[in-house]
Amino acid sequence: MEEERKKIIAEKIRKLVIDFSGCKLTANYNLSSKNWVIERETPEYPVKTQDGRELGTFFMRAELRHIHFDEERRIKWPDDFIDPYPVTVESICLNEDHAQISTLNDVKLKVLSEAYYAITFWDPALKDREDRMKATRLIPAVIKDIEVFLRILKESLEKYSIKFDFSKVDLEEEKGLVFLVTKSQDGSNKLEYLFNRLGDIFITFSTKGMNDDEIVDNVMRRVEALTEYRRKFRKEWLPSEERRNCYESTFLYPEDPFRKSWFYYRLVKVGGKIKVKKTSRRRNPYKFPLEKIEFLKEEFPELWKK
Repeated sequence: MEEERKKIIAEKIRKLVIDFSGCKLTANYNLSSKNWVIERETPEYPVKTQDGRELGTFFMRAELRHIHFDEERRIKWPDDFIDPYPVTVESICLNEDHAQISTLNDVKLKVLSEAYYAITFWDPALKDREDRMKATRLIPAVIKDIEVFLRILKESLEKYSIKFDFSKVDLEEEKGLVFLVTKSQDGSNKLEYLFNRLGDIFITFSTKGMNDDEIVDNVMRRVEALTEYRRKFRKEWLPSEERRNCYESTFLYPEDPFRKSWFYYRLVKVGGKIKVKKTSRRRNPYKFPLEKIEFLKEEFPELWKK
């Protein structure tokens, strides 16, 4: 009886999301996890246009390092970041006592950090705002992406009365990944996200005591919030000229974009301090002067007051 109930709920949500977004979705019962999963059909990238352009290469479910480094393909602005498809969430999982809504694969930020600054990073090093402020002069456009992502995500969630305390962020390891995690004040909502794979977002909430209509309404409210985020971040910010200027004006090694010299620095957090660890015998990492990173003035005005 419970399985049949969840099937009806899943099908209702599937139809609502299709009507709302214009995306194609399927609803299936997962035998191993014993839950209903509504999934968006994965679009194919890149999309070839009649005039020979290829759109959305950065959204490919592929190892972008091989595309941009091994095959020596320069990043193409704005085409690599233009998504011609309608956007919505990737999946909705209906479990026994909770539901989870997720988005995936908006931008592999670690690849951009390596391409433009020869610095790789993991999320714990940039968990807190103070950490990111310390990294502004090392990977400025990457930090800009993160701050814009957080602002748009927070605004989109709050528009639909979904509130999380972004000043209190913890780390949780799951399936080999370290997620940044924050919760609602009462603990009934959990938000997980990544920086190195920016746009991997998971919202989980309790469905205990909810009737069918309440489950559908609460799922759709979160679907609409994350779709709003994606429209602003994925469709507007990622291919924008402003963003391109942030990266191109701080391109550290344009003469060696494919790392023929193959060196990297690793951004780490040691004893509360952001440090850059060398991975080969090269000169110290370059620190950008403030006049080169004024595009971060809105996010970190205190840097210019010192």
